[in-house]
Amino acid sequence: MASALKALGVPEPASEVFPYAYKHPEGFSGIANDPVWDDDKHLSIGNPDRVVDLKDFGYSDKELAPLATTFGQTSTFSLLSPQGIRDLNTVLDQVEPFAKETPRIRKVLRGGALRSKFLFDLSYSPKILAHVSKIAGCGLVPHPTIMNAAHTNYKPDGSTKSVDKWHTDTTAFVVVIFATDPDEYEGGNFRYFQGTRAKAFRHLKEDKSLPADKVHTAGLQRQGWALFQQGSLVPHAVSGVTKGRRRTTVVLSYTPANPLAFDASPRLERFGYNDLDPLHVALPDWLRFKSWKAAGRLALWLQSKAGSRGQPRLRHLVEDTRKALRTLAQDPPATDDMATLRDALHAVVDPLRSSRLVSLNDPLMSGTFAELDLALKDMLAFKHATGGREIFFESKI
Repeated sequence: MASALKALGVPEPASEVFPYAYKHPEGFSGIANDPVWDDDKHLSIGNPDRVVDLKDFGYSDKELAPLATTFGQTSTFSLLSPQGIRDLNTVLDQVEPFAKETPRIRKVLRGGALRSKFLFDLSYSPKILAHVSKIAGCGLVPHPTIMNAAHTNYKPDGSTKSVDKWHTDTTAFVVVIFATDPDEYEGGNFRYFQGTRAKAFRHLKEDKSLPADKVHTAGLQRQGWALFQQGSLVPHAVSGVTKGRRRTTVVLSYTPANPLAFDASPRLERFGYNDLDPLHVALPDWLRFKSWKAAGRLALWLQSKAGSRGQPRLRHLVEDTRKALRTLAQDPPATDDMATLRDALHAVVDPLRSSRLVSLNDPLMSGTFAELDLALKDMLAFKHATGGREIFFESKI
């Protein structure tokens, strides 16, 4: 499952937990009983029995070439300790009243990590990060968009319909934590399609179902255990809960540490929950993500031949811009005012962009500016859009 990018000589950045500022934005008050997360106390990490490559899902070498890794999916494995299970459910009970319905998911909590420091620290756990990076075979980082941290799916109230419809994820890698004792419910099976995303969506669009022999389940969903997958490329769903009051999963999102690797959602229109994520959180989150990626591109430039041979003045300017972008990613302005967000970004980037020392023929440098320009364009369009554009399907199988 080696990185396809490594074969091209692209450096592999180290995995790290980026120190984002923790705040409660307007509308996201903290919970009353919020345990303190502790990696040593709350984790009991085991290894999966099965690790499957994306080639086994039918992806071609050409499709795999842009990816950071060809890793596909694991079997379930132990993740939380008994104390971790208890404290997690203490938190999930308190944040459940904030869950809402979306066209895809019938009862989902977005932004749970903005209400609970426990969920925030779970999402950015160094030990979980090290474990999944090792399994994936490439450097990963917790996804910089905090609205996605500890995304939680609950059993829909009074419904036996699917908990989550067929889809692929808008973040590249996910850890799905099973928070409920399987003896407390029936149904609610995590299902995945043994095939490519394109094949799954073609079947669902044309046949309204998937071939039964290609649909599999995760097996016994032990409480405190988890499944790890490259969810942007493994089609999956959750069947309806036919018996029981509760069935809850918590999803942790990760992205390749290498900013040049395949991006599961390069555009905001496919990434955001337009009708659910408040703009004063969603827009700064996107600015955070793109500032982090741009900082990573500049770090690669400094390691490149152009960077190592560059004039000292230019290297200092690039390093100053990289640091400023990381600072912006740590704590972007908490507002949906586009002028404020645009000015914050321009203040960081314009000194480098306007320098006569910069060659726009350099792909890393020009790519940095292009990505940030596109980010501002997407944020403006997203602010005035209505309704999500995520692709998902209901199915009989």
